[in-house]
Amino acid sequence: MAIMAWVNLFCNEALVAAVDLAKESGLAYVGVSQTSHSGTLSYYVKKRRNKAWLLFRCVNLIQWWYRLVVQAIIFGTNPIAFAAPRAGHEPVVFDMATTVQAWGKNFRCTFKRC
Repeated sequence: MAIMAWVNLFCNEALVAAVDLAKESGLAYVGVSQTSHSGTLSYYVKKRRNKAWLLFRCVNLIQWWYRLVVQAIIFGTNPIAFAAPRAGHEPVVFDMATTVQAWGKNFRCTFKRC
């Protein structure tokens, strides 16, 4: 859990930086490198959703992390999430994994021997 806490701290800081940049210029792109999956992506787009902003967030979970955990090469995943404004309504929030099974389930089964 300590790793996830640090990752979430970095992702929150990146989100704050992106919001500040977007307020100035109308557009922002911020990257965080050498980290791991940050959990449910919609958490971040919901946190800063705004009726005038389109928020997009993605993650690439690369295969080196899997090798540390399960000693096997498994493909990385690229989950995505976005929040899009709608006139007169709350923004639409979309969060999608690009794999059949979530990474967290694989990680949990590694230690429980599922």
